[in-house]
Amino acid sequence: MQIIETKEAFKVLIENIKMNTPNYKDPLAFGICKVVLDKTDANKTPKVTYLIVNSNENFASGAIFIKALSEQEVEVDFNESEVVCDITASFLKSCLNAFNPHCDEAYGDSHKNIQTILTLYKQHLDFGSLDGIYRVVFIFKDAPLKSVEASLLKLSIDKAVKIQS
Repeated sequence: MQIIETKEAFKVLIENIKMNTPNYKDPLAFGICKVVLDKTDANKTPKVTYLIVNSNENFASGAIFIKALSEQEVEVDFNESEVVCDITASFLKSCLNAFNPHCDEAYGDSHKNIQTILTLYKQHLDFGSLDGIYRVVFIFKDAPLKSVEASLLKLSIDKAVKIQS
């Protein structure tokens, strides 16, 4: 994505993504997780830790993530109940270009998705790798989930809802 200079241009970008992406729909939930695979047994369930979760919120961030994936030639199938995609340095750079007008405000409790992307990109710049496998996970339907990543995203959201109640 090109570097977005203003908040107004950011809003226009979001509208364009939603209108011009075939079958686009906002995810019910999405998040970024770190996946640690068992090096001794590939059949073991990976350890999944969520850095950020979103449930019926932050749809602009979701749209940016989807657009960044499409630029990496990763198709997001909105008809699936879930979509799990690896995060690359190119994905992070595209997201940062789009989030540019909001980056100065990304601290404390504001813009947690941007803070996460900034942290992962800095880690990539400082260490030359993403230190494990990071994935972005989307849930589009309230249906039985297939992956460990999507199941743990739903569990994280359900747990947060119970804590707030």
